[in-house]
Amino acid sequence: LLGYAPGKFEDDPFRNVRIADAHTGEGEASAPTQVLYAVSKKKKQPREGERGSPELKVYMEAISDSLPGVFHGEFRIESPRPGVPANIPWEALCDACNDFYRRRLEAEISHAVLSGFLDESWKRMVLELLSGELGELMAARQGFLLRVGRHSGAESVTLDGLRHIKILGPRVDGQQTADFRAATTEVRFASLTKGGAGGMLPFGWLWVDACDDAHRHLAEAVRGKLATRSHALVGSHREHMLNLEEAQERRADRLAAGQAQAREAAERAKALADAEAARLEALASMTPNLRQIEEFKAAFAARAEQLRGGRERQNAVFHSRARLLAKAALDGADWSAVEKAAAADAITEWLPKVVERIDKDELKKLKLSALRTQ
Repeated sequence: LLGYAPGKFEDDPFRNVRIADAHTGEGEASAPTQVLYAVSKKKKQPREGERGSPELKVYMEAISDSLPGVFHGEFRIESPRPGVPANIPWEALCDACNDFYRRRLEAEISHAVLSGFLDESWKRMVLELLSGELGELMAARQGFLLRVGRHSGAESVTLDGLRHIKILGPRVDGQQTADFRAATTEVRFASLTKGGAGGMLPFGWLWVDACDDAHRHLAEAVRGKLATRSHALVGSHREHMLNLEEAQERRADRLAAGQAQAREAAERAKALADAEAARLEALASMTPNLRQIEEFKAAFAARAEQLRGGRERQNAVFHSRARLLAKAALDGADWSAVEKAAAADAITEWLPKVVERIDKDELKKLKLSALRTQ
């Protein structure tokens, strides 16, 4: 093929063909896909009384049909050596692909058995394009047909006259039999229903658009006809992607809010821990009497937080605790004047916040003025 001799890898002309990965255009949504059945159909109708073979049906996800310009890529044909022209001319490549694949596409559409399974509107659109704008682009070598991907069929990826396709036969004595032929016995189609009685599509057909400005109007016409068929699907897919993007943004916002709350909680916990550490350090440097006063204040502050503006009855636990502190300060020989004044201030501040009906008369009963004059 193409003058290539076995073992002479350096002479293989396809060494100079470079194909980059295809991708969606910048800012464009991904190609819409569909989950469907891949249904096998026999090329021959069973004879009268003959039992047909079971049709294999499997789930798969495939890129939807009739999507104009959904993928973009780069294709290069390089010279094998400086000063030597490319050994696969672009025009020859277009002619070879279009001659081979157009015949295969038209044969599949017009097949006596398989044609009946195909979607009628799709068949009509493709035949109109082949006889119109797409046919003109092929004649002008402005691109080419290809068939790629899973379920394209062995006949679409092998050359006429060189085909040697393995066809599995029945098992005999536990051994799988096989035959080798120039054509397959069945074809796989994409079907939205498990039955696959009609309205199906072939797998893998695509048009590689590489036209110049002079023929761009033809390419745009092809894109327009494809877009008319896939308009509803593309619109639904775009709406789905926008909803998905919005949902992702909402999740990101919730995540960010949660992270901010977690940071704030961590900061509050650290602040509390730092404050507690500072309090403990301060307590360690105090006299026993001052530590007792600080513990009194901490206990009353915690109880006031629990009561949330309410008050305990008189003569209950915290009222009694205030009396005990005042008595200890008055009677204690080891209490300094500063410590006694601090005890009086703590009782005056915190007792009314925790115990009900604490007025000047109730505070006088605790002899706090005596603590401040000693």
